[in-house]
Amino acid sequence: MRYLKHLVSIIAAITISSAAFANEIKMGKADWDTGYFQAEIYKAALEKMGYKVSGPTVMKPQVFYVAATSGDVDLWVNGWFGTHDGYISESKGKVKPVGYVMKGGGAQGYLVDKKSADKFGIKSVMDIKKHAKEFDSNGDGKADMVACPPGWGCEKQITKHFDELGLGDFINPVKADYSASMADAVSKYKNGKSILFYTWPLIDRNKQTARKTVPTIT
Repeated sequence: MRYLKHLVSIIAAITISSAAFANEIKMGKADWDTGYFQAEIYKAALEKMGYKVSGPTVMKPQVFYVAATSGDVDLWVNGWFGTHDGYISESKGKVKPVGYVMKGGGAQGYLVDKKSADKFGIKSVMDIKKHAKEFDSNGDGKADMVACPPGWGCEKQITKHFDELGLGDFINPVKADYSASMADAVSKYKNGKSILFYTWPLIDRNKQTARKTVPTIT
């Protein structure tokens, strides 16, 4: 099966572990807030099917895939492909994706508030270069962007884009706690300031209806 691209939450499970066939399942869940509800839904469903579910234990992607490979955890429902494809490859066949939430794959990328996008004519992340000072919070002349913390798949994507497009010349990625950073960005927006952030709107790429003020770069 061809892996789905980006923002696809799926089950990742060990295929050779006897635990996968036992009556007890050790479950993990992602350390981003928006992934919690999937974990609770699947946990409830598995318990209704008669399984005993331990966890879910909060962990970063890179920790989950190592733990799943060694048999310390059986599954989670927070796999994003292709950003997690590298982790699957590193498992050497011991972890695989099963199923999907959005068959067409989802979108992720760089977004700014609509007011700033319209005011400055921003249609691409590269357009931010001319207006970086409008998004600057610390006075260094670069646009401050809420970015993904280390260990997340999207953090690797951002690093790849920065290397290939030279985004670091005019954007400063803030890799602190994502929820806290987004709360700070929302506060700035409410105070009339321009904001820039990397995120993953739950939009099926085959059925997009929401307007993206800054197109996704993949």
